[in-house]
Amino acid sequence: MKKLLFLLVGVWLGLASIAQSKNPASFTYEAVKKTADTYEVIITANLDKPWHIYSQNTPKGAASANTN
Repeated sequence: MKKLLFLLVGVWLGLASIAQSKNPASFTYEAVKKTADTYEVIITANLDKPWHIYSQNTPKGAASANTN
């Protein structure tokens, strides 16, 4: 019984460890000095297909669009 339990836990841990192995996003950044103590930082994310980013805040009256 212990062998079966250890086998099931091992399989579960193995599957859980590879479930999050993809990294579909790559980031670039640029910092531009505006004044002596102010910077503008632009961060850009590029996603592999078929990944998407959705807004957590949709303006009132905005319609959802399917852009496949």
